[in-house]
Amino acid sequence: MSLTGTVVGGRYEIRDEIGRGGFGTVYRAFQANVNRDVAVKVLNEDASRSEKVVQRFEVEAKIISKLQHPNTLSLIDYGRTETGALFVVTELLQGSTLEDEVGKHGALPIAKVLSVVADVLSALEEAHDNGIIHRDLKPDNIYLQRVGRRDVVKVLDFGIAKLAEGDMKTATGEIFGTPAFMSPEQIRGETVDGRSDLYSMGVVAFRCLTGKLPFTASQPFAILMKHVNEAPPTLAEMNPDLQDPQLEQLVASLLAKGRDERPESAGAVLDVIEDLQRVHYPRRSTLPGRLPETGAPSAAPAEGRTPTVISGRDSIPSTTTNELSGVVETLPAAVGDGRKRTTWVAAAVLMVGLGAALTLFTRTPEGEGEPPSVAATHPPENKAPPPSPPEPEKPTAAPEKPVAAPAPPDASPAAVARPYEPPPAKRRRRAKRKPRKPPPKAAKPKTTVASLKLSISPRRATYGIGESAKLQARALDPTSKPVAGAPIKWSVRPAGAATIQGAGAKARVRFVRGGPGTIEACAGAKCSTLRFISLDKSGVP
Repeated sequence: MSLTGTVVGGRYEIRDEIGRGGFGTVYRAFQANVNRDVAVKVLNEDASRSEKVVQRFEVEAKIISKLQHPNTLSLIDYGRTETGALFVVTELLQGSTLEDEVGKHGALPIAKVLSVVADVLSALEEAHDNGIIHRDLKPDNIYLQRVGRRDVVKVLDFGIAKLAEGDMKTATGEIFGTPAFMSPEQIRGETVDGRSDLYSMGVVAFRCLTGKLPFTASQPFAILMKHVNEAPPTLAEMNPDLQDPQLEQLVASLLAKGRDERPESAGAVLDVIEDLQRVHYPRRSTLPGRLPETGAPSAAPAEGRTPTVISGRDSIPSTTTNELSGVVETLPAAVGDGRKRTTWVAAAVLMVGLGAALTLFTRTPEGEGEPPSVAATHPPENKAPPPSPPEPEKPTAAPEKPVAAPAPPDASPAAVARPYEPPPAKRRRRAKRKPRKPPPKAAKPKTTVASLKLSISPRRATYGIGESAKLQARALDPTSKPVAGAPIKWSVRPAGAATIQGAGAKARVRFVRGGPGTIEACAGAKCSTLRFISLDKSGVP
């Protein structure tokens, strides 16, 4: 009976039917109090009459409502209709399924497949940590919701409907799931864990990369037997364009027949996919098609320009006037080099001394016994200062100190002109340099552990005394990325119920005593707890 036009749960107005299956019907509904469209899935009456189904339905609904991963279809509400049928309310999606994309385009690009598989595994990781197994992963249950310019992956049908459907089918001897995507242990009717979902993801990846299924047959039972007994074909056999050994190895590990031969968790597969994405998503430079150059020399100053030298002094003018009677008119410009400037000053002093010496040798005596004057040695027309000699070439060695010419016997000591001798240069004492302190080492940023995910493999309802299982703790930062090297501290309550062997994020537990207990792992202030029950061989705690 169609529910179109009715109100379910007192606030969901059923507008029209979206789809119908063997175990329920999906409707488009309007939630008036928040003014939005939602999807309402109503289970059939047979599933709603079972008390066991109802109990598991309520427990599973409360767990799934806590899943916050953005790639998981959000559960909004659940309850019963006026006729007693169970229903769930989820967000309404607009887009297409992954199967629609493969059916339309065939084999999809590697980059897109890796991106979709990574998003699905990320959603599975949260669900598996909460003890929820999907059991029916397939391209029809992976939805690509168009948001702006990109597709957002959503994983559909997490658990609730399958709890009801699984119990009904088991009662009649049937197996729940889609034959083309079921794991061997699921086909054999064994207890499944998260690695069963990983096998289904391997089939999904095979289907998207090649456009084909690894096993096909005319009858569903024949497909199931191939999943149990036959080795899957390689990707290259189905699609010769796929020649990536790492991609081939990843899909082959997911399709391993034994669950112990597959990756231990969805997180482990995510680590491998991140390495593959580095190959198919190369980092781009700032300019498209061009990598930034490193180690390039700095640009030279423009021709004709003098580089600026910061020395803590006023800038030196390009021309310096000599005050010694115009003997030396100009000195070259000093450009940040004190040694060159000192050399030119010494050359100017030398020229003054040579001029004075020439004056002494060229003077003419006017009378015997009369002390000659310095002015009488020059003709009257040469009263002006002598012209400056030509500018000497830059000396390469320090000039020698000039020596005055010997005076004539009749010359008075006062009448002898001595060349100018500069005072001895004072030696500047260099201040002792203080040893440089090494720069302080940058402190490593501390990574905050925002959450801790704890898992046990194999995951069972009960364990036997003396039995062992694997433990794994994953510390995550606020952005849900793994925190490397986070110290893990394990503890068991009550003491003696079990023992923890090993250290770090991976360890083993051995159940020593019967009864219920808990295993706790802590990384800093974040802790996570697993509960267990151990029984002896007779089934007594």
